Amino acid sequence: SYSVFAYSDPVVRMLLQAWKYHGDVSAWEHIQHLFTRGDVAIPEVFQDVDFVSFVPLSKQKYAERGFNQAEDIAKYIAAQIKKEVIPTLQRRHVRKAQAEKEKQARIDVVDIQPFFVSSPVIIEAKTIFLVDDVWTTGSTAEACANMLKDNGALRVIVFALAHGSAS
Repeated sequence: SYSVFAYSDPVVRMLLQAWKYHGDVSAWEHIQHLFTRGDVAIPEVFQDVDFVSFVPLSKQKYAERGFNQAEDIAKYIAAQIKKEVIPTLQRRHVRKAQAEKEKQARIDVVDIQPFFVSSPVIIEAKTIFLVDDVWTTGSTAEACANMLKDNGALRVIVFALAHGSAS
C-alpha cells in the first residue's frame, strides 16, 4: 500500500475532514495543491496498472455527502498517470463508518463481506490501482483488495491519500 500524507498531521486531517464531512471544495483543491507541489513523486509502479478504481461509499453516505471522496481522489490520480477510472466494487450494506469506531473495532471487522464486484469480467487478469482516502487499520482496503482478487484480479495496488489515525 502507498500513501502520501500522515493523517496525524493536523493540517492534512483538517483539510480531509473539511472536504469529506462538510463538502468544502476549497479544502480538496488545497489537498491537490499539496499533492502536486513537487515533493510528492508518483511511484513508477502506478504506471503499470490497467486502470484505477476506488473504495465505494454506501448509497446512504453518497446521498448524504453528494460525492465519494475516494472516487474524486481516484479521478485525480488517474489523470496524473493517464489511466481510466472504472468503478469495480459496490458496498453491500451500511456499517458504522470506520472513523466512528474504536481502533479494536476497526480491526475486528469480521461480519459479512461488505463489498461485491459489480462486473467480474472487467477485472479478470487486471492490475488494479485501488484508491481510498484514509488508511487506518487497512481493514477496508484489505476487504476490497481480497474481493477483487477473489473475483479474478491479477494484482491490487492500494493507495490512500493519508495513513494512520488522528492521534
